[in-house]
Formats: sequence, structure tokens, C-alpha cells
Amino acid sequence: MKLYKLINNLGIWWVLADHPTEAEGRLTSHLDEADYGFTRDRKVIEIHLIAEECDENKRFLSGKYLIK
Repeated sequence: MKLYKLINNLGIWWVLADHPTEAEGRLTSHLDEADYGFTRDRKVIEIHLIAEECDENKRFLSGKYLIK
């Protein structure tokens, strides 16, 4: 699991997902279901990896670690 920072014209959003496209899909679904803002403003314009969960083998790949 990874923590992503997504930015659109409605604000900054923090999403847990395995892949950036999954994070974008989760945010889009959430905003669409809530009918929040205008459709054009829901489009994600930036995605940043903030941290990733250390796997069970304790391999540290990104330099950005999420411990749960």
C-alpha cells in the first residue's frame, strides 16, 4: 500500500492505493458519488508518491516509508 498526494482544482487529497491509477480512480469515484464540484475540476492534475508501506521482506525501495 502506498500513500499518494493528488491535486486537482478542488484541492489536495491524500489517498491510500497500490498504484497511482488506482488512487486517481478512488478519488474520482469518491468525488463523483458525492457530486462534489464541477466535473472538469475533479480531474487530477498531479500525483505524488508520499510514502510506501515496507513489504514483508523489509526491502526499502523508494526512500519514502510508511509504517503501520
